[in-house]
Amino acid sequence: MIKNIIIDFKRTIYNPDSDSLLEDALLGLNLFREKGFYIRLVGKGVEAEIISILKRFKIDSFFDDICISDDKEKFFNKVDEPSSWLVIGDRAHKEILFGGQLNMNTLWLKNGKFSTEEPQVNQKKPDYIVSTWNEIIEIIKKI
Repeated sequence: MIKNIIIDFKRTIYNPDSDSLLEDALLGLNLFREKGFYIRLVGKGVEAEIISILKRFKIDSFFDDICISDDKEKFFNKVDEPSSWLVIGDRAHKEILFGGQLNMNTLWLKNGKFSTEEPQVNQKKPDYIVSTWNEIIEIIKKI
């Protein structure tokens, strides 16, 4: 049973090219909260800048844990019961790969800049592949 979510920031929740949240991302974050998930945000970049963006869009309070580093992989190892985690990300070779290696549930948001990045041949396939937040919301409603 999924109780926890690891979610990537750039291009999964926030589009840095348009300086905006992805369509329906806020609805999804609200649903995660309503369902009582523990939510860990992971991201790569300058922590102060990402925190500032979270506060500007008033979404910082949705996250129980905010982990920003150039080495996002280390935040995936800080879990117990991998089967209780769902990893949501836009990079088949990053978040989805890391989650799959640890036997976590994975949801690939195949949208935008990295949408043509297919999983590697020997990589565990994502449990879910979607292209919109609306599709993420429908999956989460059933969990």
